Amino acid sequence: MRKCVISVAIVAALASSTASAEPATPAEATANRTFNEDGDIGAYAPSVTRQAGTFHGQKIRYTTTAGRIPITGPDGSIDAQVFYVAYTKDGVPPGQRPIIFLTNGGPGAATAWLHMGGVGPRKIVLNADGSVPPPPARLMDNTDSPLDRADLVFIDAPGTGFSRVANEQTKARLYSRDGDLQAYAAFIQNYLRSNNRFGSPMYLWGESYGAFRVAGLSDVLVRQGIPLKGVILLSSALDFHVTEPGMTNDLPYQLLLPSYASVAAFHGLLPGLKDDDAMRREVEDWSLNVYGPALAKGSRLGGEERAKIVAGLVRYTGLEASVIEMHNLRIEVPEFMKYLHAARRLVTGRVDGRLLGPAPEARVEEPFYDPAMGALTPAFSSATSQYLLEELRVDIPVPYRMYSRDVATRFALAGPARYGQLGYPETLGALQSTFVKDSNFRILSMQGLYDLATPFASMEFALDHMPVPHDYLANIVHVRLPAGHMAYDDAAALKQMNQAVVSFLDSAK
Repeated sequence: MRKCVISVAIVAALASSTASAEPATPAEATANRTFNEDGDIGAYAPSVTRQAGTFHGQKIRYTTTAGRIPITGPDGSIDAQVFYVAYTKDGVPPGQRPIIFLTNGGPGAATAWLHMGGVGPRKIVLNADGSVPPPPARLMDNTDSPLDRADLVFIDAPGTGFSRVANEQTKARLYSRDGDLQAYAAFIQNYLRSNNRFGSPMYLWGESYGAFRVAGLSDVLVRQGIPLKGVILLSSALDFHVTEPGMTNDLPYQLLLPSYASVAAFHGLLPGLKDDDAMRREVEDWSLNVYGPALAKGSRLGGEERAKIVAGLVRYTGLEASVIEMHNLRIEVPEFMKYLHAARRLVTGRVDGRLLGPAPEARVEEPFYDPAMGALTPAFSSATSQYLLEELRVDIPVPYRMYSRDVATRFALAGPARYGQLGYPETLGALQSTFVKDSNFRILSMQGLYDLATPFASMEFALDHMPVPHDYLANIVHVRLPAGHMAYDDAAALKQMNQAVVSFLDSAK
């Protein structure tokens, strides 16, 4: 069983890198260099190196380009410089090889999570169960990367990573749903034009809010005349109606329950129930056919029927009946995190419910603490900086932002509702628009069983409710991974994730 709090499994030896960086050209002095971090939109020469690696048993030589592409505003001035790292296989004519544009979410997170977690050719070394070894962070070759199947371009959203925006007015424009999508579309247009890649089969890959982003981006690009082969959605939420409960919206409670049961069963807290697919089918059936109709009665639910619902929730969550009653049969994620292991004074992880940890006592700066993220963030930050500066020789004199609270806060406050949109934010409609316009367009959706941030049942429910012709459903591939939100942290899940991507790419028409 996966150890909680602190793992005792430590990687004994690191695989030596097969990648040997060779500078393609000498570093050049760059114009407009500035050390003002917030307004640093100066031009820097891209860093180009050449490497070789083995992926899925195939050795290839590839070129790595790390640099920034300017995004211009309505008046033609530079709104932002967007940082990217591109991996392209050597010896293949432009346009003849698939290309995948990848982004993380947050909003406010850099794409180092996907890049260094398990999709790029080099990755951070983690313990097999996804926990973090003692510092310093180490790197290793990632033989599971899909680089043998497609070129990869990792994009940091404006304000994250090494991407920077011009000024406060630019932030107001770009840190919104529509501004964000237009910036990404402009970046992709510029990249395709500069690298003669308009003929390449093209995919978008997003994680978390990045999946929300690429669903909307798919519609923007198609309307601009750029065809897509498909999208890859990891740990996704495309319609917040199914994840954000309200006084008259009980659906998220129903869709969370299978994830609660998976986490509780993993920890051995559900007597008579195993952490397996049969258990999840039982919970999903009860949640939709028994729990949902009961919640729909609102305050009219009472007596024996209410008692049966409480008993069912005890059976499937591992929580005490008193806790369930206290929260009116509606358990939100913070309550589940707090109470599941309350007797042990441990908090359950949000992005990975398998991980537990004690809560910091001084919580003024951490009002919502997630033990699954406590050690991961500094480890990924250190590994990313080490890789970009030492191996890729990137020379941009600002800190690499793994997460920007400014970006996240402005997205949350943009417009009359979150993400600048009335009602529940969603890009499911944009994805449906893209989907129905091309019968060959395909969707790969991968969700973690122990992810409480974007529950797997929520995403499956959302995609099941896209109005599309019945025969189009064969173009949607669902994969449940034995993982949390960052599926690549777990060694076994990483292999499954990348194999699902390889299969998805190989089966394209």
